[in-house]
Amino acid sequence: MTSTTIKIAPNTNEYLQLSNLAYSLTDSNGNQVNAKNLVLPPGFTFLAQSLAVDLAQGFSAIAVRDPLGNVIIVNEGTAVSLHTALSHLPFVASDIYGNSSVAADTAIANGKTPTALIDAIAFAVNIQKAYGSFYVTGHSLGGIEAEEEAKTCGANCLAGATFGATGLPQNNGSTGNNLNVIDYVDYGDTVGNLGSDISNSSFL
Repeated sequence: MTSTTIKIAPNTNEYLQLSNLAYSLTDSNGNQVNAKNLVLPPGFTFLAQSLAVDLAQGFSAIAVRDPLGNVIIVNEGTAVSLHTALSHLPFVASDIYGNSSVAADTAIANGKTPTALIDAIAFAVNIQKAYGSFYVTGHSLGGIEAEEEAKTCGANCLAGATFGATGLPQNNGSTGNNLNVIDYVDYGDTVGNLGSDISNSSFL
């Protein structure tokens, strides 16, 4: 008799925890924080971090392994400095990732593909080569990057969850979409409902 091992996927709460944690990947000046020093949820281990040079394009991410052995790519969302958010002044020049992530959002809103999505694909491909199939998650811009990783990597992306993601630029729902990625969007969220998502959407 042959035994079959059933792998249990990450749950929505884990995706949400990791998506929130992703905002700790950059500091208040938009510089990269060494993810090896982050406090991960119990039982999770750090695997890899995106390149610091990718911050200038609006991409920041890590890969972790959960207690069940699943590899999860966690993408950081748009991060604007507190100074900018409170003062409503032009973006702070020193806020490297904040400025570039907003620029990536603007490109997506205009139906263009920013370099951040290309960097996300490259990161996902490298993770797949090093660790095999993976899951994806992220909030806002991080969710859009997760969608791009899932769409491009196909069956190598087993599933995932995004939060408040707009959908991909010029996405038309064509074949190749990863239907195992669920997009959680709030009713009335202008950003989250901006575009067409690659998969199932759950409205909260």
